Amino acid sequence: MLHTKDNNRRLRQLAKLYGDNVKLSDVLLQIDNENNYVDVYAHGSTHYNGKERLASIGVFFGDNDPRNISRLVNSTGIEVEIIACIDSLKELQKNDEPSCKCKDSGDIPNYGNSFVNIYTNSKLVVDAMNNACSITKHLSFFTELIEISDKFVNINWIHVKGRSITYGNEMADKLSRKCLLQNNKYL
Repeated sequence: MLHTKDNNRRLRQLAKLYGDNVKLSDVLLQIDNENNYVDVYAHGSTHYNGKERLASIGVFFGDNDPRNISRLVNSTGIEVEIIACIDSLKELQKNDEPSCKCKDSGDIPNYGNSFVNIYTNSKLVVDAMNNACSITKHLSFFTELIEISDKFVNINWIHVKGRSITYGNEMADKLSRKCLLQNNKYL
């Protein structure tokens, strides 16, 4: 369950999106329903091929999942990790339709993908999204990530150690390197 500070933050976000009739007890009831969570592993990486620095992202939803992402990006450093998280949430939003008229009924929206666990090896992203550090250095990237994450009922930001033997993290890393290999840019 979320801490009270997180619950209050999420309740304010829901009230902004769906009206003031949203009840904290309804939010907590839905948050506690673990079956509604989607696990996503987001990974960004940079490579130097001797001529130029290249960056790519990999987002892993599951084996053979059509939502998996592997693409080059025009950025470097921590920004690549943030882009991977942004792309993962955008992918979830593509087919995400509410099953109720939330503003009219006061009900919590029943989005299929509103409850998300995002695993990333970027401690900075996790800390920033959990309000544990400043985001001024990469403000434009974090602003976009915050804006899109506010459209979800609950996102758990979970740090996974880099190079850990976590299946989803390893698969996201492979996806991030896959596009470099396909574009003959890795070597």
